[in-house]
Amino acid sequence: MPAEQPKEVRMENTPIKEPTAEPLRRKKVHHTAEFGIKVRKLWGRGRKDLFKVQSLKNQNDSFLVDLNTKTCDCPDFTHSGAKCRHIEAVESIDEIHRQKHREYQKKYYQNNKDKQRGYMRTYMRKYRQEKKEEFRKYKKEWARERYHSDPEFRRRLLEAKHKARLKRREDYNRFKIEFGGKCSICGEDDLDVLETHHPDRRGEKQVLFIHTKEFRDWMKNGIKPDAFLMCSNHHRKLHILETRGIIPPNCRDLDLLRNVLR
Repeated sequence: MPAEQPKEVRMENTPIKEPTAEPLRRKKVHHTAEFGIKVRKLWGRGRKDLFKVQSLKNQNDSFLVDLNTKTCDCPDFTHSGAKCRHIEAVESIDEIHRQKHREYQKKYYQNNKDKQRGYMRTYMRKYRQEKKEEFRKYKKEWARERYHSDPEFRRRLLEAKHKARLKRREDYNRFKIEFGGKCSICGEDDLDVLETHHPDRRGEKQVLFIHTKEFRDWMKNGIKPDAFLMCSNHHRKLHILETRGIIPPNCRDLDLLRNVLR
């Protein structure tokens, strides 16, 4: 057994934090069945991971264990520096508490799944808006690099795009059938040539109806948009007449459109 170090040297090597002015507050006592000793967690400013562990030889004595630095002020740890039974007892208690906390979190998430998903969607939407350009740049660079270097990824990506295109076309045809299934001007009922005329509320460039908020609202909630079906010929003619000023922009008067376009 190594010789005992001088008192002043042992105090310098003891890696326990300096006591603060705030008194330590005791928390619940935990008993470890494996080691047969008592472990008490202390709480104070700067002492988040500090525990008071009962001595194995003398029950009236106790030692301080810092779980963050894995240190103890018992003689065994002070002389050898190896992990003592007090640190093992604290780690055992800490692992039990962590396991209980994980189980509680899992149970809470299962009972409040919709609420937690709502919080996460709100947070991620805000985070992506703040870093929109960074996300867009990273996604393009990552996709470009992997698209050219990974044939399997390229094949799966093209298949996913093709399936999404077919699904979008199927949903759009279902919308056309529910919305009348024929042109409002001439009565054409071929779904492949029917298009949706919708107002340009944002004053920007016209986009396809399947990419608008109105179509997404119809898909999710069944809300019918402020639009009507037209065949490709009459739809193109309508936009040409709007450009020339013969028909007011975003005209919703169907009788007027029928008289002008026919």
